[in-house]
Amino acid sequence: MVEGRRGSQGGYGIKAPLDSLTIYDIYIVINGEIYVGECMQQGYDCPNNIGDKKCMLHKELRRLQNEFIRSMRKQSLSQILDL
Repeated sequence: MVEGRRGSQGGYGIKAPLDSLTIYDIYIVINGEIYVGECMQQGYDCPNNIGDKKCMLHKELRRLQNEFIRSMRKQSLSQILDL
């Protein structure tokens, strides 16, 4: 996805076509998965989920996280940059 060039005119650039990449793709390469809260991470042991007591916010946070990811994937970089 990224290519580097050596020399005085070198640097880094996006190698993949911009019409095939989204903000989500770039974010994942740089930061890894997106979590709106640490409780969204797989294997996280939430202190608010004890026995029969379940966190009332978890379902809504999951929905918001999924909506955010869908929004980040909605447009290609070429659409965003109007290329």
